[in-house]
Amino acid sequence: HRDIKPGNIARVRGTLDIKVMDFGIAHMESTKGEQRTRVGDVLGTPQYMAPEQMNGEKIDGRSDLFSVGIVLYQMLTGVRPFTGDSVVNLALKIAKDDPTPLNKLRPEIPASLRRVVDRCLAKAPDNRFQTGAELADALVKVLNEIDEEARNKNRSKLIPLRVKWAAMMAGIVAIVMAVSGSIISQRQNAALMQQVADYGTALSRFIAAQNATAALGEDWVSVDVSLQEIMKTRDFESVTVIDRAGVVAASSQPDAVGKPYQAPPGELLGEQGGVRRTRYHAAGGAAVLGFDSPITFQDKTVGRVALGLPERPLESVARLSRTLMAVLAVTTVLAVAIAMFFVANWFSRPIKLVVEALDEIGRG
Repeated sequence: HRDIKPGNIARVRGTLDIKVMDFGIAHMESTKGEQRTRVGDVLGTPQYMAPEQMNGEKIDGRSDLFSVGIVLYQMLTGVRPFTGDSVVNLALKIAKDDPTPLNKLRPEIPASLRRVVDRCLAKAPDNRFQTGAELADALVKVLNEIDEEARNKNRSKLIPLRVKWAAMMAGIVAIVMAVSGSIISQRQNAALMQQVADYGTALSRFIAAQNATAALGEDWVSVDVSLQEIMKTRDFESVTVIDRAGVVAASSQPDAVGKPYQAPPGELLGEQGGVRRTRYHAAGGAAVLGFDSPITFQDKTVGRVALGLPERPLESVARLSRTLMAVLAVTTVLAVAIAMFFVANWFSRPIKLVVEALDEIGRG
């Protein structure tokens, strides 16, 4: 044809059929081996000529494939690969210079399509596609590849390997942290509860021993003064002294004095050294740890002490501990996930390149 250019390529209206037009300067091969155009003749549009065509050398169908490469390049980028302010300058660029790589102008163009265009624009005819059919086969493979990628995008996308690794490691660490945190929290709560139980037991015994003489002599005024001082210096829910008849003799709750003592209903936690431990809820709903200790004088029971300790401080400590462990767990999981993502990304790059290369080899 010798004049392949956009102006000589047309699409039939209403169809996808492409026609090549204007065969006015086409090179005709004679069955007798005659060549009707002499070597040295330069015919065609300079911007779309092959190097050998610009130089007036012998041409064949591969020269048209160079022109097709220029048209493809222009279709993909919007600019021609070779430009010059004169025909001579243009001829030098076509013969010597390489065009701007397609990936710099259009990075999204598939690598296989870039290679097809680059092969069409090879300076030496032997390095190009040797026939139009060979070029057509290559373009069909590129089109199939593009269609396959489009289908893959329309499908539910698979999670990248690096994300899977990061999520897997983060999940494992999260499970380990959750189990460890739960065990630690339970052990810590048990230890704190035991400390509070020991403290309450010892304190109720101390109050009982301190007021044993006054209880024996039924000096309840002294007992009441002692209880009021205790309430001023310590954070107790309540302190009550019951006489041997089961009547409240002194209490941090004045309304209860003189009335039969009724232990608040609650959960029995156990008994240690004669001290009965319970958990109940006060009138406002707050959890209270109760300690009921006998008042003895020379091994004779002369009354009882009912001590109530609020569970709020214990709950606050446990809540703070759980919050700190949760923050530590979240921070650790995020750190592991981020680190694993970058490590997996670093390892997956060469794997991805190998897979892409194998795919391209498989496509030919």
